[in-house]
Amino acid sequence: ALCCGDLVGYGPSPAEVMDLLDELQTTTIRGNHDRVISGLDEPTHFNVAARQAVEWTRANLSADYCKKLAELTVGPLEITEKARLVHGSAKDEDEYVVTQNDAVVNLVGGGPMLTFFGHTHEPGVFTKMVRW
Repeated sequence: ALCCGDLVGYGPSPAEVMDLLDELQTTTIRGNHDRVISGLDEPTHFNVAARQAVEWTRANLSADYCKKLAELTVGPLEITEKARLVHGSAKDEDEYVVTQNDAVVNLVGGGPMLTFFGHTHEPGVFTKMVRW
C-alpha cells in the first residue's frame, strides 16, 4: 500500500488511521497537514476550516503520534526505479498539481516514469507522450 501524505487532519480518528497504515505496512510520505499537526510548522497558510482541524487534531493526538508524523519521510520518495511518491509536487510538498500544465513540470526530465501525487485530494491522471 502507498500513501502520499496527509494521514491526519481530515477525520475524527487520526491515531486509528496511523495505526492502520502501520498495520498494513504502508509506504508513506509526509503531507503538509502531517507536518503542521506534528508541530514542525504552523498553519499560517491554511484556511479557517483547516486551521480548526489542525487545532482539534493536535488536541486529540498524543505526543507519540505527533512524533511519528514529524519523522515521516519527506517526498519525493523513489519506490522503484520507475516510480516515486510525492505529496504536492516533485519540487515542493506544498505545491498543487491540478492541471496538465502543472504536471508537465513534474513529468519532464530524468525522473521516474510514474509519479503518485497527493495534496489535492482529487483523483486524476496526467501523461506525457514518449517518442521512440
